[in-house]
Amino acid sequence: MPVNYFCEWKKWKSVTHTISIDLGAKTNFQAFMAGIITGMLTPNMQGNFLGRMYYFPRRHRIPIILLTIWSNLAQFIIAILFGLLSILVIGISYSFIENDFIHWILLFIAISLMIFYFTFERWGFGFQRMKWFSRMRKLLKENFNFRIEQLVWGTLRYLIFSVQFLLAFMAFGADFSWEMYFLVFQIYLWTTLAPSLILGKLVIRESIAIWVMASIGLDNWNVIAASLSIWIINLLIPTLSGIVICKQKTAEI
Repeated sequence: MPVNYFCEWKKWKSVTHTISIDLGAKTNFQAFMAGIITGMLTPNMQGNFLGRMYYFPRRHRIPIILLTIWSNLAQFIIAILFGLLSILVIGISYSFIENDFIHWILLFIAISLMIFYFTFERWGFGFQRMKWFSRMRKLLKENFNFRIEQLVWGTLRYLIFSVQFLLAFMAFGADFSWEMYFLVFQIYLWTTLAPSLILGKLVIRESIAIWVMASIGLDNWNVIAASLSIWIINLLIPTLSGIVICKQKTAEI
């Protein structure tokens, strides 16, 4: 879990570096932990910018929102790409849908998102006159490395929490296999695409994990135990820790 969140921290540091703001290690860390809390309490965990922006002066809040959303987009793209890789290697787990159909749909989504991700500033989308759009285009154009850093650290983080899930399955009785590891990619793929409300997709991920792992005969209760352990380690514990940390006096805003 610490290594997982170290990668997320590096993604956050990339955001603050891109907008050239540093209010000190304490404020940066409090903002980071606040983002974990608000992410847990918002749909699809996309509201992490809400906690982060609170700690910074108003003039910096819009860039923080925009770049944090862009960071979330990078993590979304990574989940799609690894999920597609899994389906290409081992096929779709326990599904009546034709694999080829899903291949093409996911490939189209992945390519479209990558084009959007790397060429955003070249398009107008009808928002040219809006200040936030112009600012976003300027930030991305002047800081191309930001996009690379988000993909690199996001990929490392993805591989880490995928290994965590694999180890959790093994802790609850499963034997290691590469097929199981690739199936973990599919769990994260369908969980990423599934809509949710709050609490880090609790119940949704467990249901998807049962469906995916049915193809290799894992006991449902062991799958639920493994999935819940990951939720506790990667989401509940950091969120509770964040609540304690964020009770400290915040910076003036």
